[in-house]
Amino acid sequence: MSKQIDELSVIARQCIAAVCFERYCEHHDLKHPDIRAFIDHIWRVGAIENPDQFVEWEQGFQGLSASGWGDPIPQDVLDAIPSAIRQEYQKLAESVIETSATTWYGSDMKGTREYLLKVIRIVSAYGIELPNFGLFKHSSLEFHGGWGNNPPPDVLYAWRYDS
Repeated sequence: MSKQIDELSVIARQCIAAVCFERYCEHHDLKHPDIRAFIDHIWRVGAIENPDQFVEWEQGFQGLSASGWGDPIPQDVLDAIPSAIRQEYQKLAESVIETSATTWYGSDMKGTREYLLKVIRIVSAYGIELPNFGLFKHSSLEFHGGWGNNPPPDVLYAWRYDS
């Protein structure tokens, strides 16, 4: 699996992590507007077209209470998550973000692989279907130092809903 991941851009890896997170939430019936906002925000990675949009996207994680990134998750969000999986949820959310965050101010491609593997291990423990990695090769490693090229909207839609 590491070899398949090594062939994917950071955008593709981040979107695979988003699919896994979304499926985890569906599997556990985690429904809360802040969780939905976090998922939707992750998916915006595929629409970043310039450095200003990247900064806005990156900083946007700080304002997402369901991400648990930077601040504790508020009690009303925690109430939507069964107590037995709260720590796991937080670890998963952090790993989803770190799937791309390890490259935000450097070029830690190995780190993106390690965090995506953490995401995969968590969701696989529940038998949650992983996305078809082959569909994510549209975003090539050869662009932007491994970050990848942005997929067109129809490809991004297929990644999210048909992978």
